[in-house]
Amino acid sequence: MKSLYLLLVTLVISVVSCRTKDGAPGPAGESSLMQQGFISGTITYTGNNGNVSVPFNYQYFESLSDNKFFYYDLQGEYYEILVKRRDQKDDYNDIHFELSGYSNAGVESDPTGQTMYFNLITLVNNELVVFNGYSPTITNVNLDPATGRLTFDYTGTVNSNNGSGTVTGKVDVILNRSPKNVIEPQE
Repeated sequence: MKSLYLLLVTLVISVVSCRTKDGAPGPAGESSLMQQGFISGTITYTGNNGNVSVPFNYQYFESLSDNKFFYYDLQGEYYEILVKRRDQKDDYNDIHFELSGYSNAGVESDPTGQTMYFNLITLVNNELVVFNGYSPTITNVNLDPATGRLTFDYTGTVNSNNGSGTVTGKVDVILNRSPKNVIEPQE
């Protein structure tokens, strides 16, 4: 009888220890970062070996407070958006947008205020290249206040340790509604 109990305990331990965890794989087997949509893009510039194209895709974010939107009133006359995404493996590789603008009957105009903070370190032709970008042009803004889904296209200038280039991409993310302004005033 002891053998039967020992066999059952061993079987239970084996089944429980083989359980897989949900979520994207990370260093410890799962990621604590969340994923709701993506910010993707491509950097094009002329490097030491001619024209270079560097794609990227940021899918993960750290906190709900970094991904939110605000409408001034129920009709959505004025909006503010804050969205941040980063590379799961490298904290330095990230992108951050702050947008503000107006809408008419639920259709958002292109933002009147727009800021982008962009950082990427990557290998290009066996050379470590650091990219930074700050000045976006944002078009095709579409925010569904019922679901929090935000989409838009962007283009901007990037600087690197090899010169400068352009970044173009797409944002398709889910944001949370905020009861107050989400963009901090500049001092």
